[in-house]
Amino acid sequence: MKNFSKIMLGTAVAVATTGAIAPVANVAAWGDTEGGRQGYTLEEINNGVLGDKIVFNSITDATTTGEDGVVYSLGDERNFVRARLSGSSDFWSTDEITVEDGKEYVISLYVHNNNPKGEDAVAKDVAVQISVPHDTANSIEINGFIDSSNATPVEYWDNIILKSADGSEFHLEYVDGSAFWESNGASNGAISDNIVRTVEGVKVGYDSLNGEIPGCYQYSGYATIRVKAVFDKKPEDPKEDTPKTIVKTGSDSIIAGALGAGAVVTALGYYIASRKQLM
Repeated sequence: MKNFSKIMLGTAVAVATTGAIAPVANVAAWGDTEGGRQGYTLEEINNGVLGDKIVFNSITDATTTGEDGVVYSLGDERNFVRARLSGSSDFWSTDEITVEDGKEYVISLYVHNNNPKGEDAVAKDVAVQISVPHDTANSIEINGFIDSSNATPVEYWDNIILKSADGSEFHLEYVDGSAFWESNGASNGAISDNIVRTVEGVKVGYDSLNGEIPGCYQYSGYATIRVKAVFDKKPEDPKEDTPKTIVKTGSDSIIAGALGAGAVVTALGYYIASRKQLM
């Protein structure tokens, strides 16, 4: 995998208090090392448009069949990184999702070798990586990557944006041990946390985690992780003590008034509890 692309793409989309946008990489939501690959319909794929060429996540009208036998639309596979609230049955968000303090979210990365030739079109050295920034911001971009040494393009990426509802700043904490690979093959199960720890990511596969994925839907899979949204605490409002007035009577009150009443000193306490949690 190319270190420079992951470092640049894994940048938080931050908005400063002045309203100016902080400098970030200017990239499309999805992309690849070919500069924007062609999309194909299912009909074109089934009619052999790819030949022997191995291409990932390029079908524009993808579908999947659920356990109930119903065919569901996946839409454009180039938009392959998604998110939803952990433990929920919410629809997957493909572009952005609003997060809440303390809640966990599942990030899903879909992997599909589009060549329909199955075992005669095996992708090699397939690895996935999910870049979770350490930034504190009100909008954070997570990028997912797919690599394969014999695919064209050899690297693919897409993103999902997590944001707060009211502009509050937060950071993301990766949930250790949450990385999982889901497929129809024997490789189905937990995978290494290196999916977020290293730019090389982790190898995935069908029969095993050997980096080999044959072509067609039945060999596709999902890599998932969980992240927790942690909002930064706002400074407490300063509270002034109520001035205490001493009422004096008698002749000495005239002298006290001339000297001036004793001043009451008010202590103002401020703090900022913002931090970045390294993963």
